[in-house]
Order: sequence, then structure tokens, then C-alpha cells
Amino acid sequence: MASIGLVACETVALAPLARINIGWYIQKMASKALKEAMQRVETWPEEVQEELAEIALEIDASLRGGTYHATAKELEGIDRGLRAAKEGRFASDEEVEAVLAKHRR
Repeated sequence: MASIGLVACETVALAPLARINIGWYIQKMASKALKEAMQRVETWPEEVQEELAEIALEIDASLRGGTYHATAKELEGIDRGLRAAKEGRFASDEEVEAVLAKHRR
């Protein structure tokens, strides 16, 4: 298996003696899907576009081995969770199971 960027490529047997590399096809499809998604994104509200941009930049940073930096909103959530834990506010096993059972349906 070879690699083109982030797209894995493999050779597929078409006939006993005919083999082709389909990596170019997979890469074209990924590019087409991304282009279609970006066209849709252009119609989204600006704040949602900003959220998507933040997610894309996080993915890019992780692929480059960069350090993740939480947003202010995420840091507030982390702080709330830490305060709750410090105060001993945890869901009981029964409460957790009830939520999981509800969402398994």
C-alpha cells in the first residue's frame, strides 16, 4: 500500500494480469467531496463557519504534531467539571445507566 498525502492507495486486481493503482481515484473523490462540502459551508451562518474553521485547524495541528489549545468556551467547561468533581458532584451508577439506556434505544 502506498500513500499520497493522507490518502491511502492500494492496487486492485481487475483481471489475472491487469492491475491498476486506484489512489488517484480515491484522492479525486475526496477532493470532490471536500469541494462540495465547502460549497455548502459558504451558505452557513458566520458563527458556524468559524466553528468549522476551528475544528479544521485542530485537525491540522494534530496531523502536524502540534499542541492543542482549548478555546475559552472549552476551558470554562473544563473548569465547571473540575469544580463539580472537587465538590463531589458525580452521577450515581444508576443515573449513568439510565442515560445510557435511554440513548441505546
